Amino acid sequence: MKKIALTLIVLVITFTHTFAGTPPSDVLNTFKKMYPSSSKVTWGKEKSDAWQAEFVNEGYTMEALFTEKGTWLHSKTTIRTTNLPSGIKEAIRTRYTGWEATAANKTESALEGSQYEVVLKMGADTKSFTFKEDGTSIEK
Repeated sequence: MKKIALTLIVLVITFTHTFAGTPPSDVLNTFKKMYPSSSKVTWGKEKSDAWQAEFVNEGYTMEALFTEKGTWLHSKTTIRTTNLPSGIKEAIRTRYTGWEATAANKTESALEGSQYEVVLKMGADTKSFTFKEDGTSIEK
């Protein structure tokens, strides 16, 4: 009985993964308009009503989320910490003395605008913060 259950689980996962990679044409059209020079695009189903693309665009690793109807929800770009806006660099320098930014993502959405997620590290301690472009902290 356990073998049958395990086999069914593997088949469901395989079936879902195989067919989750083809988004509706509305999603593909919106994506192509927004990111015409993208490459290495992979698609996955996010929740039951959204599609996520993972891709490279202009040298940056990105993710973008769309509704089933092709409406763009948000995009996330992995950026270098040296490319953080000056307001965020100043906030880190003054409020988190001794901490070093080790990773950063820029998230853009129609509802929330641009936000930056920054991982700070000091010794063995690691913290994650979200900032507006001007360096204002955002509570999540």
